[in-house]
Amino acid sequence: KSDPPNVLESDSSNGLKGDPSNGLRADQRKPNELRRIYLESNVINQASGSAYVELSNTKVICAVYGPQAINSDRTFSKEGQLRCDVKLSPFASSIRPEQRGQSEEELELSLMLHQALVSSIRLEMLTKSTVEVYVSVLADDGGVLGAAISCASLALADASIELYDLISGCTVGYCNGKLNFDPTIKEENDANGLMTMSAMASTKEVTQII
Repeated sequence: KSDPPNVLESDSSNGLKGDPSNGLRADQRKPNELRRIYLESNVINQASGSAYVELSNTKVICAVYGPQAINSDRTFSKEGQLRCDVKLSPFASSIRPEQRGQSEEELELSLMLHQALVSSIRLEMLTKSTVEVYVSVLADDGGVLGAAISCASLALADASIELYDLISGCTVGYCNGKLNFDPTIKEENDANGLMTMSAMASTKEVTQII
């Protein structure tokens, strides 16, 4: 049985409005302050493991299936295989048009999710097996990739997949000479540059920097 949801709350900013003169952002956060985080596992009964993550208005859900035997028509591999699929819901953002099939952005997110997760999984323990990770972005207010990485890692643990460590991801935006941690979608659009990093806390190993 999964543990109750964890809620991590940032410190308040004493009611001050977002204003460059006092160092606060539009949502009253300090530059190095994360948004409110909500985590919950075991949210999809039919899946081997699942998780749900909220970063304020960014909402992501993940389902993991497997390990399952690899079909005989596929190439033999001593190690297990990881497959990742990210889907942006039509209502996740008002700026994305609805389209059939997987968009270029979804394909890119799926690839980056795979690269971030694969080194944390003990694939040598999953011979001739595959693990499938499906992430749905329900609402996008920035930091989607970091949220997807954190959510998928939690879902893998919920599925009892052998891991070296859990992975967490976070985006940092550079704007007007200042680094903003965990930017909103508006801050991402206004940024001169963005970087998303994922890492395993226990081993202090970075699994991806984009």
